[in-house]
Amino acid sequence: MASYKGKNIDFIVATDEDDEGALSRVSAISSSFPMARIIVVDSSGDAHKSQSRLRETISLLGKKAQYVDCNRHCRYTCYQKALDCLQGDYVAFRTDNGMIDEALTALGFGEGFEEDILITHPAIRVTAENQDTPAENIEAMLFKRAFVEQTEAFANPDSFDEKSFITKALRAANWRMEPSFRAA
Repeated sequence: MASYKGKNIDFIVATDEDDEGALSRVSAISSSFPMARIIVVDSSGDAHKSQSRLRETISLLGKKAQYVDCNRHCRYTCYQKALDCLQGDYVAFRTDNGMIDEALTALGFGEGFEEDILITHPAIRVTAENQDTPAENIEAMLFKRAFVEQTEAFANPDSFDEKSFITKALRAANWRMEPSFRAA
């Protein structure tokens, strides 16, 4: 399969006082998806932000990346805040400390998908009722932007339950996992 450049996908990276981790995520994403947009949402405290160069470093990437300031220490608040910045038809959620193999993400993604959800990292799994090896967390999945917006996934970030959301989403959505990943 030809390598996909990521022209139509946005990656959201939530970070909290881990500039190095956030920049590592940006680098890993850029290596596998050189045309993807990356939205870095920083929920660090004011003291950290005043000493940080994360905003300036992200701005050096031009239109490829965007820095978003967030004043709440909550990953799901970061994700919710970034949804207003989306431009592509697909979205992936990342954190500053979640080291996902983005080359594997690119293999599964190809040039897009018709389903609402694509499971790209099934090695991160849990058995849910009536499902066959669904992903355990949202970092193991790619979403159609329209699906995320329609479900209003992070509308209540304080009460968001990731595993419950995934279980409900996989029951209600059209999803797939690449056949080659099923043996992973």
